[in-house]
Amino acid sequence: MSHQNYTALDYSPEIEAKLRSLTLHPKYNGEKADIFSIGATLFMIRMQSPPFRKAIKQDPYFKRLCGPAKQKFWQIFKNVAFPSTFRELVERILTRMPSQRYSLDQISESKYMNGKSAVV
Repeated sequence: MSHQNYTALDYSPEIEAKLRSLTLHPKYNGEKADIFSIGATLFMIRMQSPPFRKAIKQDPYFKRLCGPAKQKFWQIFKNVAFPSTFRELVERILTRMPSQRYSLDQISESKYMNGKSAVV
């Protein structure tokens, strides 16, 4: 992915829905939306690249990350060494469904955040 100015990169899917329809997603949760933003920021810091352009189904990168075959997403970054625990954490934070997103406590307790990482 090229490095461009992604101003809407860290908007969660529910915020994107709000921006498009001018109404809040029925299951909008501010904390979960912020956690999504944290995940996008963590990804950019660690991988030196944005994970997707926008958190919408039409974005090819977000579609891969949230789809059943997540390996297709991670193949994009095959030349970057990262721990498997990072991959696990990112997948739990950048999920499309807010109810499935990790909480701050779960992030804090994750293997990646506690240094239990092996580089893939």
